[in-house]
Amino acid sequence: MKNKIKIITSAMLLGVIILSSFASAGFAIGFPYKITLNRGESYEGSFSLQNVIPPTEATTIEIIIEEGEEYISFPEGTTFQLAANEVKNAPVKITLPEEADSGDIYKAKIIFRPVSGGVQEGGTVSLRLSIGKSFDIEVIGDTKTERLAKTASIILFIAAIVLIIILIIVLKNKRKNN
Repeated sequence: MKNKIKIITSAMLLGVIILSSFASAGFAIGFPYKITLNRGESYEGSFSLQNVIPPTEATTIEIIIEEGEEYISFPEGTTFQLAANEVKNAPVKITLPEEADSGDIYKAKIIFRPVSGGVQEGGTVSLRLSIGKSFDIEVIGDTKTERLAKTASIILFIAAIVLIIILIIVLKNKRKNN
C-alpha cells in the first residue's frame, strides 16, 4: 500500500514538473514587493517587462490596475509592445494622499496580460497567461496624533513667550508709575 502511494505521488510530481515547463507566461515582470512613502509623497519607478519564452515572438502587454487605481498611474500608458527577447521599462507613479496616516497600508494589485503574441504552443497545448503583481505601500512618518501634539507644543510655546512679554511690559509700566 505504501509503495503504491509513493508511486502515485512520484507520478503526480513528475506530471506537475512536465506541465510546468509548458505553463510559462511568455514574459517576466520585475518590481519591489513593498514601498514605503510619507503621506502626500510620490514614488516614480518602473516595472521591468521582458519577453522570455522561446521561440520568442513580438508580444503586446496590457497593464490592468485591479486594486489601487486611485494612487497608481502609468505615465506612458498601459499597453507596451515587446519584441523578441526585449526588455522594456513600464514607468509607474504612485502618489499617496495627504490625509494618509503613518502605519496605513495601501494595497496594490496589477495584472500584466498579453493581448497579442506571447503564446506558447506545444503539441496540443496553447497558453496565453497573465502575471499578477501584488505589493504593499506603507505610510511612514508622523501619525495624526503626533502631528497634533507637535502643533499644540508650538502653540503653547508661542503663548508662553507672549505671556512673558506681556508680564515684562506690565512690570515695567508699574515701576514707571511708582
